[in-house]
Amino acid sequence: MSAMSRLPNVNVIMVGFALAMGASTFDIGLLTAIPMLAGLSQLWTNRILESQRSRKRVCLRTLLGARLMKLLAALLPWVPWAFVSDHRIWGLILIQAAVQALGSIGGISRISWLSDLVPESIRGRFFGNRNLVIDAVGIVVLMAGGRFIDVWQHSHPGAETGGFQIVIGLGVLFGMLSLLVMRITPEPPMRTNKNPIGFLRSLKVPLEDRAFRRFIAFQFSWSFAVGLAGPFFMVYMIQHLKIGYTWIGLYQNIGILASLYSVRFWGRWTDSFGNKPILTLCAGAKILFPLLWLFARPGHPLYLCFVYLLFAFNSGQKLALFNIVLKLSPEKNRAAYLSSRQAFIRLAQALSPMLGGCLAATLMTWKLELPFLTLRGLPFLFLASGLMRFGAFFILRGLHEPGAQPVRSMVRVLRRIDGFVPTDGLGSFVFFWSAPVRELSQAIWNGGKQLRQAIGSGGDKNGKEYGDGMKTGGGMER
Repeated sequence: MSAMSRLPNVNVIMVGFALAMGASTFDIGLLTAIPMLAGLSQLWTNRILESQRSRKRVCLRTLLGARLMKLLAALLPWVPWAFVSDHRIWGLILIQAAVQALGSIGGISRISWLSDLVPESIRGRFFGNRNLVIDAVGIVVLMAGGRFIDVWQHSHPGAETGGFQIVIGLGVLFGMLSLLVMRITPEPPMRTNKNPIGFLRSLKVPLEDRAFRRFIAFQFSWSFAVGLAGPFFMVYMIQHLKIGYTWIGLYQNIGILASLYSVRFWGRWTDSFGNKPILTLCAGAKILFPLLWLFARPGHPLYLCFVYLLFAFNSGQKLALFNIVLKLSPEKNRAAYLSSRQAFIRLAQALSPMLGGCLAATLMTWKLELPFLTLRGLPFLFLASGLMRFGAFFILRGLHEPGAQPVRSMVRVLRRIDGFVPTDGLGSFVFFWSAPVRELSQAIWNGGKQLRQAIGSGGDKNGKEYGDGMKTGGGMER
């Protein structure tokens, strides 16, 4: 999967694209909410897979459709008809809904596919390394994309959407290339029930599992808390803090680097202690993220650099959640469990931005004076998000993961973990990007060495070896 296509569904590029076409704060909430509702299409994934008998085929077809719809979104500013042009934001929202509907089915198919391809004993390290590679590419994409849009807007006043169109188009191109790679990836035989369950039953089965219900309750409440304010951090930076896209790209890259810094030992920890202690640690730290935005002020862009360092806990949280859902879901009904989990996440991510958009329009006139800070407008949403994350954290305490150790046990033996070096993740990032340069340099060096040896051997014995080569039909032409 390409870095561009892996970016969040409503990322800085899409938010900026919508704002350039005249979107309001409420529109940004809808741009997040309605596509998330469309993502409930994944509830039909299990039925589709059982009929197609190939997760790979379903994945490739749906993701191809999603990428083509993104290309259609990039073409919206060129729509010539006046009536349609006046409703381009709604067109963007509907296209994003189609992207989510197709991408959700493809994503569930891919997770089920990869979970059978990768042995459980190395899943933590494998997906940690996979995330490392994707995030490494994402750093370059975000920084280059943000800088390109800033330069474009400066040199093309009145045509701001053009820069976003080019970036989205490049994302689609690399997304198509990723499908070619996925096409040659092997697919293990799909395990299917001899007596497949019906659609309604597939919705009910995961919720009959007590441990899975607790997991779903945490995922729903946490996703709702994140979605309440999530789409509006970008809006706050662009409209209120007056931060350019280059700086926004820098913040995103700081977050990715922080994630890379920790990704390797998160993988080791999950393999050593289980996933719940990692999830508890990371979720507890991420409660601070929206609360720290309350102190952001215009003219102090460096402050947010420190806020985005909390992304070091994102990779651990994401990896732990992914491993827990695979551990709690049985093989024969795994697609149903994955679909159920994603459906509740999508529902939370759909409801919370709509509520956040409505509140944002109302809170713009609100003001609260406190001894140490002043709240006005969107920061009220950030405060609410932090408090709701804190509530979700207590639901997590009741989650049971078979074989997981308590958090205190992990902390007690932390310093005795073999190979625990925090810079492993950052070192792997440097290794990843330096590999092409090293390989090219090594190839040039080896080629030069062989050429020097050939020249040296050719000059011996008055060219006898060259003459022998010519006689035998060997030498360079062999």
